[in-house]
Amino acid sequence: MHEFTIAQGIVDFLRETYSTKGYRITSFKIAIGELSMFDRNIIIDLVRELIKGTELEDAKFTVSIEEAAIKCGTCNQIHTFKELTKSLSNEEKEMIHFIPELISSYARCPSCGSRDLKILTGRGVMVTDIAVQRE
Repeated sequence: MHEFTIAQGIVDFLRETYSTKGYRITSFKIAIGELSMFDRNIIIDLVRELIKGTELEDAKFTVSIEEAAIKCGTCNQIHTFKELTKSLSNEEKEMIHFIPELISSYARCPSCGSRDLKILTGRGVMVTDIAVQRE
């Protein structure tokens, strides 16, 4: 369960970066990249459990999915992951899930047909919009 490692890392980061320096976190946002394919609901449940009994327990948080944006290096058009993969098989989509850079091996730019594709957004997990109060 990769979600547990991600949730634990988020909580550890927030506690070590802010709580130990005299700040109380009141809210934060978590953005999960579409290509990471983490389960949003599992992340929510795990973070909720991991902050229980800590100084983060009263902090409000939201979890959103960051849509992947992929740019064509030939025509400079930006497309979504869904646009580029709608005609692919589930097996091909699964391969891209494990190694997102493989998208150029399976998909083409719908505008010009090029395989020169670069992932701009939608990878990984980020903590954003951290609101704090001085204790």
